[in-house]
Amino acid sequence: MTNKGILWREIIGYLLDLYIGALFATLPISLYTYCETGIMSQDITQFTSVQQITLLISKIIILVIYYILMPIKITKFSTIGERIMGLQIDSPSISKFILRQLIFIIFMASGAGVICEIFKAVTAINIAGYINMFVLYASLASMGFLLFTKQHCMLHDRLFSTRVIQKTQEKKEGVQVYD
Repeated sequence: MTNKGILWREIIGYLLDLYIGALFATLPISLYTYCETGIMSQDITQFTSVQQITLLISKIIILVIYYILMPIKITKFSTIGERIMGLQIDSPSISKFILRQLIFIIFMASGAGVICEIFKAVTAINIAGYINMFVLYASLASMGFLLFTKQHCMLHDRLFSTRVIQKTQEKKEGVQVYD
C-alpha cells in the first residue's frame, strides 16, 4: 500500500480494531464478574483456576470470532475498523488469511496476554511482564514496517503475502479476496 491516505486509514482502522476487539473480548469476564459479585470487573483472581481458565478461553473465542470468523463470514475480509475505513484484506488464500489473523491476535490484539493469564492460572507463575515487553516490541516493529518500508505493510502482512487494500481498489493478479 503506497497511498499515504490509505496508510493513515489503515493505522486508524488498526487502532479502531484494537479498541473494538478488546471491548468485545472483555464482555464475558465483565458479565460473569457482575453476575457473581455485583461489580463489573476484569479481576478474575477471585475465582477458582477452572473458572479463570474458562473465562480466559471465552475471551480467546471472542477474539477469534471478531478477527477471523466475522471477517470471513460477515464483513468480506474486513474487520469492523477496516470496514469503517473502507479497507479490506487481500489474501492469496483463506489459510493465509487465517494465519495472518492468528498472528495478529497473538502479537497485536491481546492474545498473548490471555495466554499469559492462562499460564498463570495453571502454574501460578507470572510471565506477563516478559511476554508483554516482547509483544510491545513486535507491535512497534510491525508498525515500523507499515510506516517506514517501501511496501508499507505490517509484519504479519509480509509474512503471509497479504495486504490491506481500499475496497474499490483492483486486486493484483493471482490474489483474491474471498467475497
